Amino acid sequence: MNEIEARVESLGSAMLIGTYESGSPEWHAARAGIGGSDIGTILGVNRWQSRQTLLESRLSPPEAPEPPSLPMRLGTAFEPAIRRLWLEDNKQFLTVVETGTWQSQSNSFWKANPDGLIRWNDGEIGILEIKFSQATDLQETWLYQVNWYLMLLGLRRAVLVQCKGNKFVEYSIEANINLQAEMRAAAKLFEEEIKNGIQSSGL
Repeated sequence: MNEIEARVESLGSAMLIGTYESGSPEWHAARAGIGGSDIGTILGVNRWQSRQTLLESRLSPPEAPEPPSLPMRLGTAFEPAIRRLWLEDNKQFLTVVETGTWQSQSNSFWKANPDGLIRWNDGEIGILEIKFSQATDLQETWLYQVNWYLMLLGLRRAVLVQCKGNKFVEYSIEANINLQAEMRAAAKLFEEEIKNGIQSSGL
């Protein structure tokens, strides 16, 4: 655990449970529960996946995880380079560290996998999220994902860096307490549906 991760953990909102190779069995196991990529689907803002489809996948998980799509593989492959290059462009203002999987201290079912942690020169710590995408604007699912990470880790600020063609597009995101309250309520309900579904099916 590095100094920045230790400071985040000292806030008492979440604990770092490990750093795993992306796509490995350990990585999938550590992400079990509700994460940032799920919360937009749970709240119905993900046009690529419905809440019901996500619920069914949790109640009857496939024997082996589905292989990632090409855009997902590209995102994973380019993420370290984007993080390094963005830091080079901004190192006079901040530092960035890679981080692993975090778990809520209040609910072990809630997880966060941010792409990095930022420490600005004023000492404040925030989230770095990276997207390799041609999207024309800030996607609602991204906003929900970042707010989920901010909520779990107890942080206030984030920067989402989108690598779009030959340029970086940056979005500054502040914690939205109203949205976070909505996410907590929706996540608790979804978690109960998973547990009730598993119990009723005898699994």
